[in-house]
Amino acid sequence: MTIHFDFAVRENCWNLYDSYGEICVHCGCCSADPIERAKARLKVCEEQLNERLNFDNWIEGMEELQRKNIASDIRYFKRRIRYYRKRLKELEGSVIV
Repeated sequence: MTIHFDFAVRENCWNLYDSYGEICVHCGCCSADPIERAKARLKVCEEQLNERLNFDNWIEGMEELQRKNIASDIRYFKRRIRYYRKRLKELEGSVIV
């Protein structure tokens, strides 16, 4: 027998892409540890960018709007990826071993 526990998302859930603002997916994006949090957010952004780059679910008559939205999303996720890579370098550089 397998038991699953679902938890509601935190008040300020960061990963609405997977949780839909309803159920915590335990992605780590809300972690108290800043390194774990940055790694998780970087992973989510990379996954979302990959989805946009490989999008192939065009709706007849809506292609132009879809292309604009996808182009906007691609720019957004590329910026976020640059930010979280830089943030990780800063955080990992400040770790004292």
